[in-house]
Amino acid sequence: MTPMSRCQFSRQSLENGVVAVLLCKENHMTDTTFVSRYERRVTFVQDVLEKNSDLHGEAARDLAVQVVHAIDHIPEPTTR
Repeated sequence: MTPMSRCQFSRQSLENGVVAVLLCKENHMTDTTFVSRYERRVTFVQDVLEKNSDLHGEAARDLAVQVVHAIDHIPEPTTR
């Protein structure tokens, strides 16, 4: 059994992003990594592209970054 197989991965949502937590039972080690909302959105779009097209890996990632950028720059209507 490898050391990583004794570890449990969990995700905790926070107001400003997601914290990925890796909990290891053997030595009670915790590794916490911050994942921004932007990175979550890019990963989500990349997953959709990979599942629904022939794009994979770096090509899907590059297109996902462009899609998120385009969505971020759609003007929102202003009210008077």
